[in-house]
Amino acid sequence: MTGNIRTTRRGARFAVVGGGLLAALLLVGCEGSVSLGGREVASGDVEQEIVAKFGALFPGQNPAVDCPDSLRAEVGTTMQCQLTDPGDGTTYPVNVTVNTVDGADTKFGLDLVGLTAVSEEEVEQQIMTNFGSQFDRTDLAVDCPSALRAKAGATLQCTLTDPADSTSYPVNVTVDGVDGDSTSFSFELGDAKTA
Repeated sequence: MTGNIRTTRRGARFAVVGGGLLAALLLVGCEGSVSLGGREVASGDVEQEIVAKFGALFPGQNPAVDCPDSLRAEVGTTMQCQLTDPGDGTTYPVNVTVNTVDGADTKFGLDLVGLTAVSEEEVEQQIMTNFGSQFDRTDLAVDCPSALRAKAGATLQCTLTDPADSTSYPVNVTVDGVDGDSTSFSFELGDAKTA
């Protein structure tokens, strides 16, 4: 699944290019939860939940979200909202489905349709695999805040921690290209930050 990987060392920084990683449909089954006093969730509350779940895919600006109405707090109720990319104005549907209602707590699933990304787990695994040999360790801890959007130039900053001394390093991830359902991206390891 990793395709061609090339490692080079530049001073205290490393660059790794991963080729041929498959982009996957993004975040199906993501769940939001809102406490409410009535029998519906206000459209503004649903919109805030959508921005909270998907906003990290649009670094620099939050996407605009528009939901047509309040969401009935009844299991199985569905609604479609629209999310607009602040960078290029592309609009994506977000399907909202009420999964559970327990008193004043309504839980609903969010499905962002048509936007592709590499899952945060896949990006973390690639970072661990590629930098593991540089640190001569297989137990590096990596944390990425979200999935990596499959769009040339998209960026994400993850954190790599060496368990030997708890030193952490920022890892800047940049999408180099997208070809159909393949996404290639590169990593740059930043300067150490001690705990």
